[in-house]
Amino acid sequence: MRRQQAQNAYVLFGAECSFAQWGSLSRTWAPIGQTPLVETKSWCKNYKVFGVIDYCTGRFFSQGLSGKLNGGIYVDFLKKILSETRKPIVLIQDGAPYHKSRLVQDFIKTRSNRLTVFTLPSYSPNYNSN
Repeated sequence: MRRQQAQNAYVLFGAECSFAQWGSLSRTWAPIGQTPLVETKSWCKNYKVFGVIDYCTGRFFSQGLSGKLNGGIYVDFLKKILSETRKPIVLIQDGAPYHKSRLVQDFIKTRSNRLTVFTLPSYSPNYNSN
């Protein structure tokens, strides 16, 4: 927070998630002897979303995609955030493998005048509580 105040920076917390778009088996209620049938598509797709939220203002940045998460896609997302802002950014992110890729690390180094990144430890439950 001291860095944020000194630089008048955004403090962004980032994560990614995936939404499966295929049927899954689970339990349900039905009258005895009447097994319900639900048609599903045979394809297995999922939709992924990068998102960051500004701690101080609640401003939200996101980008959805249907491809695989990787360093190149993540760099594109970081470029999008940088193009939509003017202030310095302090980004707190998880330790996804592509966050640590050479491509991402090189990009962060070339934008060090505006982008400071902190990666949370791989298992950090203490950071999930108030």
